[in-house]
Amino acid sequence: MSQQRTRRGPGKRRDEGPIDLQIDALGGLGDGIGRLPDGRVVMVANVTPGDRVRIRLSGRRAGVERGQLVQVLQASPQRRTAPCAVAGRCGGCAWQHVDLALQQHTKAAVAGRALGPDSGSLAQAQAAPEWAYRRRVRLHLRRDRSGNLVVGFMGRGSGDLVAVVACPVLVPELASCFEPLQRWLHTHVERAEVHATAGVEGVICAITARPLPGAAPPEVDAVVAQGLGLVGLDLRFGSHHLTWGQRQVTLTETAEQLPIYVDGAGFCQAGAAGNAALRRVVSAEIDACGELSSCQEFFAGSGNLSALLVGKIAQVRCVEHDSAAVGRARISLLGPESSPSSHFELVIADATEAAQTARNPELWLLDPGRPGAAELCRRAVELQPDHVVYASCAANTLARDLAILRDGGYNLRSATWLD
Repeated sequence: MSQQRTRRGPGKRRDEGPIDLQIDALGGLGDGIGRLPDGRVVMVANVTPGDRVRIRLSGRRAGVERGQLVQVLQASPQRRTAPCAVAGRCGGCAWQHVDLALQQHTKAAVAGRALGPDSGSLAQAQAAPEWAYRRRVRLHLRRDRSGNLVVGFMGRGSGDLVAVVACPVLVPELASCFEPLQRWLHTHVERAEVHATAGVEGVICAITARPLPGAAPPEVDAVVAQGLGLVGLDLRFGSHHLTWGQRQVTLTETAEQLPIYVDGAGFCQAGAAGNAALRRVVSAEIDACGELSSCQEFFAGSGNLSALLVGKIAQVRCVEHDSAAVGRARISLLGPESSPSSHFELVIADATEAAQTARNPELWLLDPGRPGAAELCRRAVELQPDHVVYASCAANTLARDLAILRDGGYNLRSATWLD
């Protein structure tokens, strides 16, 4: 049998004109869901269930129509006024216009779907305040058409810069850095990317900048850092690398226990309260496993969850591919404040590759990023550790990985979602 393959590109969409649509639900990432008269599902940003809206179809992605909001014809009782002036245009927040109770109901439903047949075991832990909680930020600075250096965030679904003066979800010490950074770099850079993190000691900042033609690097010293509100500054300006002050700060919620450190561009959970809640839940799950002598941890990062094992488990093998993060974990886990009753082996390796030589068949602790840990879960099914504790930030990959474990003979003991 022969078959001719027809090549189909994206083509130009026929303009169907404005369409009136009833929004029925929210998707897991905050987009509203409605159904067109012909039955097609369409997803629209910046809407709320119960809204009656006018849209234009803007494309199709992953088999689903996408719509651009033109006008809210009738607002839902669950719609509220977003406190941020750029909400809906900035790509940073997708929920500000949605009533808080509906946000939580939607997130609980997403978590429940991820658990599938085990959704009845789902508990909730309130993890963070609604505003002024985020201690980590990535800013962009670019020249506008008039040549002015503008600071802000990437737009929703685009590469356009949305200018931002202040951000209500950032902790105050981060929000106050916007204008001083813009003023300091204005005569030096064409564009820049700024990573900043707030910790116990203050704010540290890592900047990668493209110089203006012929521009000399700016001064980097104590006076400059103080004016920017920073305790540490790392600037890569073309071929120049200039630093001053601290290279890392302590995560607030760990300061009174075993301190965990992060650098300006390093990863940490976005909010101190949220991470404290995560650590409490994971610690309780580890305790529920009973007496253990060994643990294998994957995606260990700087030791955020590893520190919960100190004094509880004698032998711990931590795997992390980021060598800088492992260096910070080494300071925490192998320093004088660590318990002599726990021995940590810190391994710089890809988690999937390290799983091939994995051992410690008592407890596996997983904290992957959005891609999840499918290969590790398959390996766990082969080696059969007694317990698996899994911290997830993506419901779709969690659902896939739970299915692998469930099919391999594991039973879900408990689950908690954190808002």
